[in-house]
Amino acid sequence: MYLGPQCRAPSIFLPNGDASCLPPAIDKEQLIKIYRQKQDIDSRHIGQCSLCQTDSINLYGRCFQCQENYCQTCYGYHGHFHPASSHLSRTFSEIRLLPKAPIELDEAISFTCSQQHHKRPFEFYCVKCCECLCSECLIDETKSHHRQQSHTMKLLSQVAQDSRYQLERLYVNKLKPIHKELNETIDFISKILDRDQRLFMIFDQLQKQEDKVNELDKLIQTLVNHAHDVHVVSYEKQARDQLTDILHERPPRPRQGFLLNGLRFEPIS
Repeated sequence: MYLGPQCRAPSIFLPNGDASCLPPAIDKEQLIKIYRQKQDIDSRHIGQCSLCQTDSINLYGRCFQCQENYCQTCYGYHGHFHPASSHLSRTFSEIRLLPKAPIELDEAISFTCSQQHHKRPFEFYCVKCCECLCSECLIDETKSHHRQQSHTMKLLSQVAQDSRYQLERLYVNKLKPIHKELNETIDFISKILDRDQRLFMIFDQLQKQEDKVNELDKLIQTLVNHAHDVHVVSYEKQARDQLTDILHERPPRPRQGFLLNGLRFEPIS
């Protein structure tokens, strides 16, 4: 005879003293149900739909180009008029699975035109001037140089999508292999640092280069997955310049040349 651990009953018979025959004190299915209900509540985004203006509605998705949130019905309408090829939009379920934006972009960069143009959203891009324009800029006489034949005008959304694609290719084809090689080289050198004093200088330089690669990685991931079109076209050149600097950098070379994990260190001339 035993004392019940949950109900505190004084006389509980346990065959062979085995407590596994007792019913569980807490219903597992009930726990799972409570957990799923909490997950559903946490994943809901209550607010005003930017299109139908309905208050306190469960928001379904967001357009990063329009910087607006939509209910499920309006999200479908938005996708019909602005396909994924022109506007970067995601459901909140998809956004929840994305990592948080690695870096904060410059908030001073405006997504709308000047007060003179009633803060209209930027919709066009002058390739020659590298300038974002609104619809009124195209007919504004003070900006007539944009209408010259040598100035190519494109939709901002298309330019941004092309930039995202190019940045993804840079990441996969250039930055990712560099990152892998740096990690392998740093790991290799760390195991033999005590063999040659010159390796400390090389090791330090490699770590600095790895820091730069990590920063560029964060910038590219932010631009591809989180950024407004204006931010994408504004930061793309910076990302390319950073990659060029990384590709041109090499650790300081010791006075005696040797091959180290795929990197050739030659004598200083």
